[in-house]
Amino acid sequence: MKRNDLYSILHTILLLAICIVTFFLNNRTIFFGKESYEVVMTHRLIAAASATIFIFFSYLLGKEISRREDFAWIAALLLCTGYRFILFGRIPSEALCCHAAMAGALFFIFCTFKEHQGTYLSAILGGLCLGLSYLCSQWLSFSLLLLPFGIIFILFYQPIEWRRWRQILIILVIALMLYCVPYLHLDVMNNEPYRYMFGKRCLLWTTANHHPWYFYTPLLWNMGVWTLLFFTSLILPFWIKQLKDKQIYLSSFVWLLLQFILISAAPQKDLNYLLPLMLPTAYMMSCIVVHWKDSLGHRSHRLTEKLFSVNSYTLSAICLILPIIGYWLVYRAGYMIFDRYLLLSIYTFIISGCLFIASWKRAPYFIIYSLAVLLCIGEVMM
Repeated sequence: MKRNDLYSILHTILLLAICIVTFFLNNRTIFFGKESYEVVMTHRLIAAASATIFIFFSYLLGKEISRREDFAWIAALLLCTGYRFILFGRIPSEALCCHAAMAGALFFIFCTFKEHQGTYLSAILGGLCLGLSYLCSQWLSFSLLLLPFGIIFILFYQPIEWRRWRQILIILVIALMLYCVPYLHLDVMNNEPYRYMFGKRCLLWTTANHHPWYFYTPLLWNMGVWTLLFFTSLILPFWIKQLKDKQIYLSSFVWLLLQFILISAAPQKDLNYLLPLMLPTAYMMSCIVVHWKDSLGHRSHRLTEKLFSVNSYTLSAICLILPIIGYWLVYRAGYMIFDRYLLLSIYTFIISGCLFIASWKRAPYFIIYSLAVLLCIGEVMM
C-alpha cells in the first residue's frame, strides 16, 4: 500500500472520529442520560445529527478550499469543540438544521464553480441543499452564510464563469422548487393564509428587537476553550506577512467581518445568529495552527514562537487548575459525586502533563487532540 493511501485512510478515520465526537458532545443523554426514549429521540437526536452534518460539510468545504486534509480536520475539530456550537447543538432548533443544509450547499456550489468542468451532480445537490436550508429557517442562512461566502468566493477565489449558466440555472430552479413547497397547499386565491405565512417568513426583518451596541460581545468568547487562539488569529497585519497561504486566512477574516456587519445591521437581534460566525472563525484558527505545525522549529519568526508558547502554556496551566475550580463549582455545588470528581481530576492532571510536554515539544496538533479528549471525558463524567 502506498504512503498516500495510508494518509487518506488515516484522515478518513479522523473525520469519522470528529463526527462521532460532535454527535457525542451534543447528544450524550442517549448514552448516559435519564430522559425517556421519546424525549431523547425528539429533542436531542435531531439536534446532534444536524450538528454532525454541519461539521461534516465544514470539513469537506475546508478540504476543497485549502487542498489540505490536515487543515480541514483541524478546523472541524476546533468547530465541534467550540463552546457555542456545543451549547446550541444540544437545543433542537430549525436554525441548526438550516445552517447544516447551507453548509452542504456551500460545499456543492463551491465544487460546481471551482472545478474545471462543473458537474451537474454538484449543481443538483447544491440546489437541493439550498432549498432545504430555506425550508428550515427562511432567509437566515442565506444572509449569514451564503451571501458573505458568495462575496469572498468572487473576491478571493475566482469570478463566476457565466459560461456555466446551465449549472447556475439548475441550482436556482431546484432551490425555487423547494422554496415553493410550503405554499403549494395554500389556496392562493384566499389571501389571508398566504399573507399570514409570508408575514411569518419575513418576521425576522420586519420586527425590530432593540439591544445595546455591545449585545454581540459574546462573539469574543464564542469559541470557549479556543478563545485565546481566536484572539491570536485576529492579529491581521502580522499573519498576512507570516502565512504562506494568505488567501484562505484573509478570505475567512473578510467572511467573518461581513457576517458580523450583517447581524449588527439586522433589526432582529439574537445570540443564535453567532453560530454561523463560528465557521470562518474555525478556518482562521486552523490557518494559524497549520502554520505553527509547518514553521515551528524551522527558523520561524520569534513572535510566532511566542504566540504559540502563550497559547499552549496558558491552556496547559488552565487545565492544571481545573480540578481546583471544579471542586468549588461542580463538586461542592452538587453536580458530581466524589468518585467521578476524583476520576476526572486524575484524567485532567494526566492530560495537563501531556499538554505541557506538547508545548515544550512544539506539537500544536497534539494540543488540539488532547483538549478534545478532555472535553469528551468531562461530558461523560458530568
